[in-house]
Amino acid sequence: MEHLFYMFALLFILWETRAILTPKKVTNLYIRSKRNLRKSDSKTDVVMGINAIYSIWVTIGVLSSQWYFFVILFIFGIIPKRYVNWTFIDGIISVVLLSLIVLNKYFFKIDLLNVLF
Repeated sequence: MEHLFYMFALLFILWETRAILTPKKVTNLYIRSKRNLRKSDSKTDVVMGINAIYSIWVTIGVLSSQWYFFVILFIFGIIPKRYVNWTFIDGIISVVLLSLIVLNKYFFKIDLLNVLF
């Protein structure tokens, strides 16, 4: 079950890579989905569905041993992505954090709280 949880991280790395490669398109899609909550089309439904799964995954991750990375992801998820530059920066930071989560779980195994305090 734990491996399945971290496999979702790889899926979300791909999801955030989309924000790095096409930030203007992603920003416009987020703005359009926020404005037209009552009108649904297939693109906004997919985006909202994946974002809901992503949010649930991050919330569950806060209960794991790597909660500090998940709290940072949660904070970045709360900040609205109205600007193209912010979407690009958020995508880079999210990919780095998601990569650190997977690498720390399977390779590094660093307990960051004991290292810092």
